[in-house]
This record gives sequence, structure tokens and C-alpha cells, in this order.
Amino acid sequence: MPFGDGPRYCIGRKLGQVQTLLAIATLLRRYKFTPCPRTPKVIRPNPKSVFINTTGVWLKVER
Repeated sequence: MPFGDGPRYCIGRKLGQVQTLLAIATLLRRYKFTPCPRTPKVIRPNPKSVFINTTGVWLKVER
């Protein structure tokens, strides 16, 4: 938990979340993301991690 929890959570939590959402929205607005031919058809999750898969995801980014 990067910001803590309970009554003593980080006071900058909301600011960090808003900045992250703004960065993602800006990337999605300015660029077009499409899967590359190297991207596998089936993406297998890594049982040791929630965010990392075993096959990888390759994207083509265009302006």
C-alpha cells in the first residue's frame, strides 16, 4: 500500500492519484496504442505478481 491506510494515511494520496490519472489521460489523448504482431494472442498472468504477466505485451505507439 503506497499511501498507507487508516487515520494516518498520506495527505498527498489524492494528489498522487489525480496526477497519475491525468498522465494516463494525456497519453491516451495524444497517442494511439495498438497491439504489435509480437503481442501474443493469449496473455498468461504471472502467479507471483498481480501486474506482471509471463508473456509481455508489445504495443505500437503512434501520434
